[in-house]
Amino acid sequence: MRKEELKELLQKYQNGTLSKEEEQKVEEFLENFDVYNEFLNETLHDEGMKEADLAKMMKKAQQKFFFRNTLLVLSFILVIVPLLTMVTVIYYGWGRDH
Repeated sequence: MRKEELKELLQKYQNGTLSKEEEQKVEEFLENFDVYNEFLNETLHDEGMKEADLAKMMKKAQQKFFFRNTLLVLSFILVIVPLLTMVTVIYYGWGRDH
């Protein structure tokens, strides 16, 4: 059933000007639509449960990401600061008379 045809039939259905055959066709369509609507509601309800699980997983992943980044930054600091200190001592201490 095309969109235009469906619009026409629904307008006639609302006005009460449908033939018996058209009325039966529209009522079958509406029944199928109700079944489809119920199916979508059930699916969305199930998806809602999955979204809650997804939110938990996202929060856990963000915490893990933050923890890893914190460790990475601390590692760089613990490696770079002593290395830079050593380079500074060598650079400024080179050639000095002791």
